[in-house]
Amino acid sequence: MDTCLGALLEYLAEGPLQRDTLLAVVSARGFPLGEHRRVGPCDEALYAELTHVPLVLRLPGGEGAAGRSGALVRLADLGPTLAGWFGLGDALAFSARTLLPLVRGEMESLRDRHLIVGQDHQRALVTPAWYLRTADQAELFVRRDDFWQANDVAGRCAEIVEIARQALHELETALASGRTGDLPPLDERLVAEPS
Repeated sequence: MDTCLGALLEYLAEGPLQRDTLLAVVSARGFPLGEHRRVGPCDEALYAELTHVPLVLRLPGGEGAAGRSGALVRLADLGPTLAGWFGLGDALAFSARTLLPLVRGEMESLRDRHLIVGQDHQRALVTPAWYLRTADQAELFVRRDDFWQANDVAGRCAEIVEIARQALHELETALASGRTGDLPPLDERLVAEPS
């Protein structure tokens, strides 16, 4: 994949298309390769190897070329991004936003929380600092320090688990009612990196 993408980028850079071509490379999902004892499509457990997917945007002229963002984005954000790029106005999908300000370095984040809904009543709440996965029991991971979600700290951070569960419930309720503008601010303990 890297070789093919590299060849495509070289082709775009060498020809007249570099001035006009927006390239978006994205995946619909990740693919477990043994993390959490899962390989390939199996039980759809909401861990990072399934939910954290690649998204690469290459703007013409190299704008934002070296940029990398840890912002919480969704696949649905690609629609408003393309609509904005092609000048189609504010053709925003429900709770989706354009990624162009992130790519251009005009802002650092689009949202402070994200809900992921999976099979068998699985839910995950992603915040800048934490990843809460609820299934049979809650699992909590420090987002920035535990990229592969190898260290469940739910047993040591019961207060954070409860705060995150409440935030998850509030977000799910707001999304179901279409009233995301009514969400209370996210508790600072879910935003700040744990010490």
